[in-house]
Amino acid sequence: MADQALKCYRRAADGGLEDASLYFNLGNTYMSLGEIVEAAGMYRKSIKINPMDPGVYHNLAMCYTKLGDGDNAIASYEQAVKIDPDNAGAYYNLGNVYASLNDDASAIRCYSQTVRVNPYYEKAYCNMGVSHSNLGDEDSAIDCYQRAIKVNPRYARAHYNLGIAHLHRNNNAEADKCFQKVMELTPYDISAFIKIGTAYGEIGMKEKQTECFTKAADLGDEDCRKWLEENK
Repeated sequence: MADQALKCYRRAADGGLEDASLYFNLGNTYMSLGEIVEAAGMYRKSIKINPMDPGVYHNLAMCYTKLGDGDNAIASYEQAVKIDPDNAGAYYNLGNVYASLNDDASAIRCYSQTVRVNPYYEKAYCNMGVSHSNLGDEDSAIDCYQRAIKVNPRYARAHYNLGIAHLHRNNNAEADKCFQKVMELTPYDISAFIKIGTAYGEIGMKEKQTECFTKAADLGDEDCRKWLEENK
């Protein structure tokens, strides 16, 4: 389907049609085929014709992100939100780029804008919590995770991160409640049992660590099975 669409769009472009929407659609088609460099080129052509479409900047930024070009990704997302200050998705992705570059202060600024536009964006709250935690502000991190959970009570990642934040504050009882909730929500997630078991081990709760690693081993994890054998 994408190949067929590509042929049609290329035929129109090769025929001399200079249209921003055509190049935008070509970019989208190349993206769907995993041809990121070609997609970026089409988005740039679209922008040259119509420099006021925030969606094109957004998609171009996603290309730059996939290509590992953080600076150009940031510049494109910034242009997208300059044109459309209520583009929650662009703010969120911009925050993720800043976070990947360890610029947590800028990431928090972007996530804050995300939830300003869309107060139900639970992933933005959760990621903002991670950035606050990276900056040593566990109180703000906990507030963000709790907001994420309020939006989506079944958001396992927020419950896990909240548990880790409680551990950082030496509140093991609250951390345990959070971890128990994660296991309730993700009963077949090996990685969840391993992460939680490791966290229990770090605070000396050997029995609960063993319980988590046992569940992971029962689900097929060989490393946990070996750990259990070595720690009988």
